[in-house]
Amino acid sequence: DEVTTGKLLKHVKGPDFPTGGQLMCSKAELTEIYESGQGSIKLRGEWEFEAAERRGESDFLVITSIPYAVERRAVVEKIAEAIIKKRLPPLLDVRDESTDVVRVVLELKRGTDPLLVMAYLYKNTPLQTNVQINLTCLVPTEDAEVPAPARLGLQAMLQEFLDFRFLTVTRRIEFELSELLRRIHI
Repeated sequence: DEVTTGKLLKHVKGPDFPTGGQLMCSKAELTEIYESGQGSIKLRGEWEFEAAERRGESDFLVITSIPYAVERRAVVEKIAEAIIKKRLPPLLDVRDESTDVVRVVLELKRGTDPLLVMAYLYKNTPLQTNVQINLTCLVPTEDAEVPAPARLGLQAMLQEFLDFRFLTVTRRIEFELSELLRRIHI
């Protein structure tokens, strides 16, 4: 049975970034990237809406993840700049309450549509970025000492990894066996 990228994507959901984020691409685009070994995807931060607990209080937007390779400080500064220059009147304040997890709190005027605010932020701040994907790897050649760079698809990359692990485990077991045989007379 032939293993295809489509079959692999049933188990590999997509790239996993350490800072989280939401991938903005279709399954077909992701399949194309994994087959060709290169491409670009949109990655955006995630958010939640927290309604006011009491009457007269403001609602909050809470940014819970930011795109990979974007500094949280840069996002907060861009949002603060938009507030100061009154480019986004529905926003009253921004504060960074992050600890181990990302939590950037945006205070909203009452009755503000959070989707409109987030649309502005995605367009005008680093909360949405393009991430370039380049799956270039060093693969073995005829000369075992000299690997060569090659752009691989997901299937070829997994096969190279499995071959490497098989070779590594085989060498380790052969070494352990030779050590045992060397000491067996004791």
